[in-house]
Amino acid sequence: MNWIAKVIRKVGGYFYSGRAEADVAAAAALAKSALPIVEAIAFATPTRSDDELVEVFRRYGVPAIDYYLQAPAGLRGQALAYVAGYELAKLAPETPRRVINAAIELAYIAAGGRKQ
Repeated sequence: MNWIAKVIRKVGGYFYSGRAEADVAAAAALAKSALPIVEAIAFATPTRSDDELVEVFRRYGVPAIDYYLQAPAGLRGQALAYVAGYELAKLAPETPRRVINAAIELAYIAAGGRKQ
């Protein structure tokens, strides 16, 4: 039970320390830079076929394409988010990966909203 209390304290500390608010603000600011990356990847992969994924991974110089080609089709979105995060990390190399991932998700939401 002691480890549960430690986990709860650690999670609570993240939210009460102001770090969560700072991460959200950083992700929102970074989402503006992520949006063109997300849109370019979405445009290049309308069907998410193997050939499209290979081309996007090659274009952005991202390793590990074999893992995503062997994974179930449901992971194709994760593969594209991985590429977007890889590219965005080049623009903000000191940014924690949790903030990069949040910025990518915000950009995907923004890109989806533009289509409607």
